[in-house]
Amino acid sequence: MGKQPQVLDCALKEGAYDGSDLRTLLAFQIYQLSSKLAAQGRAVLARHGSINLPQWRIIRVLGMGVDNASNEVRIAAGIDKGQFSRTLETLIDAGLVRTEPLASDRRTFAIHLTAEGRALHDEIAPDLQARHNHLLKGLSPAQVRTLFIVLEKLSESAADLEFLDAARSNR
Repeated sequence: MGKQPQVLDCALKEGAYDGSDLRTLLAFQIYQLSSKLAAQGRAVLARHGSINLPQWRIIRVLGMGVDNASNEVRIAAGIDKGQFSRTLETLIDAGLVRTEPLASDRRTFAIHLTAEGRALHDEIAPDLQARHNHLLKGLSPAQVRTLFIVLEKLSESAADLEFLDAARSNR
């Protein structure tokens, strides 16, 4: 494939995966990547008006038909409760979504895209799909599969705090 990134090349030569170097400190590298992805996402969205990333995440989850129950949308969009509530209110005020109570659970509600919300989703989705394709274009199908497996495992590890007890007992 092309030239390996400098950080990976350095780590491969030195075997330095222990986090003693910023270039191989996993949380630092993921944060740096997240910042770049957010900036790129904001630039794409700026071409379509004033919608922001949290608003887009909610619209995208709804547009993809993943779920429409408020808590499931919030979790799928990766937004904390306070920001979700504020973002949802903004989307309602803009006429992009509407809500209705769920008969099955009075603590939650269903969220639906309005016609305007659906139109906005359908306008923006192709550009963000092109971005998705661009991000993965340098990877082989096997690397893409491995990437998503690794991301899932890292996500599971990030949700687990048991390592703290083990680290304390080893001191």
